[in-house]
Amino acid sequence: MHMRWLQFWSVKAQFLMSRPIKTLLKFGACLSILLCLSACAQNPIEIPKVNLSSVKVPLTDVDVTSSLSGEIVEGDYIRAYSRIALGLRQCWLVEGSPLEKAQFFARNKADGSEKKADIFIHKPAIHPKRGPRIFSIHLKPRSNGTEVRLDNRHLTPQNETNVTKDIRNWIKGEKSCTDHAAQKQKEQHQTSATEKTAKITLPVRK
Repeated sequence: MHMRWLQFWSVKAQFLMSRPIKTLLKFGACLSILLCLSACAQNPIEIPKVNLSSVKVPLTDVDVTSSLSGEIVEGDYIRAYSRIALGLRQCWLVEGSPLEKAQFFARNKADGSEKKADIFIHKPAIHPKRGPRIFSIHLKPRSNGTEVRLDNRHLTPQNETNVTKDIRNWIKGEKSCTDHAAQKQKEQHQTSATEKTAKITLPVRK
C-alpha cells in the first residue's frame, strides 16, 4: 500500500513539473487547505462559553423607571414647576440628604406651541461635563391640569418612592420633606439585622 502511494505521488510530481507555474501554485494552495482542514478535524477549536447573565449593559433610556408616568394633577404647570423646584432645593439638595451633592438644572419653555418645564438632577460634575443624570421631572400643560412625569435613572427604589410622595404634596401646595435622618437610621438598622441573620457561629473546640 505504501509503495502505491509513492508511485502515485511520483507520477503526480512528474505531471505537475510539466505544467505551467500557475497550475503549481493552485495545487499548492489546495494542498495547504486540505492539510488545514485535516488538522482542524483532528484537533477541533474549542469556543469558550459566555455567561450572558454576567454581562453588564450600560444604562440606556430603556432602563428608565417612573412612579409618575403622565399623571395629571390640578393647577398651572408653571406653579407646579416652581413648587417642585423650591421643594427639591429645600429638602433634597441639602446636607444630610442622599442627594446633598447633586446638581440642579432647569428649563422652562413658556412661549411657542409646545409649552413645558423640565427639572434635571445630576450627580456632581465631572469636569468639564455634567455628571450622570439621577432623575428628571417633566411638566406639560393639559386642558384638565398639568401632566407630570418623573424619569428615574439612578434613584434607589426607596428614594424614588420618597421623592414621588414629596412631589405630589408640593404640587398641592403642602409642606413635605422626607426625614432623611430617620430613613438613614432605618436603612442602617435593616443592614445590621441582615448581617446578624447571616452571621454563622462555629463551635469552639475545647
